[in-house]
Amino acid sequence: MFNTEFIFISLTLFILIMATIWMRVPKASIPLGLIYMIFMLSDRKTMEVHQDLAVNDEPKPVVVQTLPDKKDLVSTPVEPLKTTLKPKPLTFDSDRIEKDILNVKQQPKRIEKPKPVENPALKNDSDILKIKDIKICKGIYKRTPVGADVVFTNNVDSLYCYTRIQNTGAKILLAACIVACRTVIKKETIQMNWTEFDLDLPRGILVYQGSNKEIPLKAWAAKIDLSDDDISVRVLSSTDIDRKESLLQFLELTGARLVMNGGYFNADKNPAQHVGLLKTRGTLEEPASPSVFRDTERYFISRGAFGVKHDGSVDIAWCSTYNDSIFEWQSPLNNRPGFPLDSLPFHSADHWNVRDAVHAGPVLISDGEINVTTEDEVFFNTPVAGIQPRSAIGYTKDNNLILMIVDGRQPESRGVYLEELAVMMKQFNCDEALNLDGGGSSAMVADSRLLNRPAGRTLQREVMSAIGIFYRN
Repeated sequence: MFNTEFIFISLTLFILIMATIWMRVPKASIPLGLIYMIFMLSDRKTMEVHQDLAVNDEPKPVVVQTLPDKKDLVSTPVEPLKTTLKPKPLTFDSDRIEKDILNVKQQPKRIEKPKPVENPALKNDSDILKIKDIKICKGIYKRTPVGADVVFTNNVDSLYCYTRIQNTGAKILLAACIVACRTVIKKETIQMNWTEFDLDLPRGILVYQGSNKEIPLKAWAAKIDLSDDDISVRVLSSTDIDRKESLLQFLELTGARLVMNGGYFNADKNPAQHVGLLKTRGTLEEPASPSVFRDTERYFISRGAFGVKHDGSVDIAWCSTYNDSIFEWQSPLNNRPGFPLDSLPFHSADHWNVRDAVHAGPVLISDGEINVTTEDEVFFNTPVAGIQPRSAIGYTKDNNLILMIVDGRQPESRGVYLEELAVMMKQFNCDEALNLDGGGSSAMVADSRLLNRPAGRTLQREVMSAIGIFYRN
C-alpha cells in the first residue's frame, strides 16, 4: 500500500516536528506540517495515476494477418513507358547570371521587426504613466530644485532627488519620491545658535540648546562648574540584573541632577558586558580591552577614557590596564590600517590614579587642539567613524565640565562626524574632549525628563554606564 519512499519521508518529517517541540520552537513545526500535507496530496495523485495505468495495461489480442500463397500471385510483364519528349542541350547565359549575383549583393537584407505586444489593460492612453522630468535638490532644509545635469562640488552636504510623473490624459499625477543620497561632506566650521534651556537645576549647572537649520542639527550641551564644592561628577554603572538601565532610572536611583550615557557595551549578552574599561567608586568592574581585530589582523590598543580623580578633578587619557592597575600614555599608540602594533608598550606608560573611569573613544581634542585619533584607537572601518547621533564629554582650563548630545537619523538633525563633533566641543573652549557611545544610546536627562530625541525616538535605550552630575544640598 505504501512504498519505501513514502514511509521514509513520513518518519523524517515526524522526527523534525518532534525536535521543534522539544527545542521549544513549536512555530517551526507549522511549515513542516504544510510540507507533509503537500507531500501527501502529491503522493496520493501519483498513486492514483499508477493505479489507472495498471488497469489500462491489460494485454490486447494480437491480430495475425496471413499472406497469400506464392501460387496465387500472378506475374504480369511491365511495359516500358513511351514518351515523345526529346531532351535539349543545357545552355547558360553568363551575362544574366552576373547581373543576378550583383542584384543579390546590392539588395540589403530585410529584418522584420517584432510587433509590439499590446497590453489590453492599457488600451486607454490616459492610464499610461510617463516620466516628465527628474530634479535634484541641494541641501536638506531648503530643497531648491536644480536640473539633473548639474555637477555638484565637494561642498555639498546632502542630495535629495525627486521624479515628476504624469499620465498622458487630462489628469496630471505628481509623484514626489524623496531619496536621500547621503553624500554628506564634513563641515570644517559649524555655526550653532545656542540658547539657555529653561530647567529647574541648581546653580553651577547650565544646559544650552543649539540648532543649525541649514545642515540641519539639534544639540544640547551642559556646562558644569566643577569649582563649586557642592557639585561633583561620577561614573555610574547599572546594578540591574541584566546590567542595563535607562538614564531616567539612573537619575532616580542615584539622586543625580543630570545624567548622560557613557561607554560602549555589548547588549546582546545577558547580563550586558562593558566594552573596555569601567571603574566606579574605586572598583574595577571591567578591565580595558588590550586588542581588537580589524580585517583579520590584531591591533593592540590604548583607547581614550574619561576619569575622575580622588580629589574630584577630571581627566581624559589614552589608557589600558595591567592586572588591576590603569596606565596612561601621553600620546596615542601609532596604529594605522594594515600596520598594527604587536604589543602594548607599558614601559613608556604612567600609572593613572583615578577613582572612576570609563572607556569610549576616540579622543576629539587634546592639549587644546582638535586631534581626532580614529586610526590610532582603531575605530576605522566601523560605524563609529561615520555620521551618527553623538555624545561627548570634555573640560576646559577654567574647570568647567562640558557634556554634549547631538541628535541624528532624523529630518531635523542629521547627526555629525567625529571631526564635526570636535568642532562643536571646541566652541565651548574644551581643552580635552572625548567621544562617548553614540547612536540610539545618545541621550541626556535632567529635571526628571528626557531632553533630546535619541535617533528620532522618544524612548530611552537602556545602557550599562553613564555620567552623573550631583549636587550636594
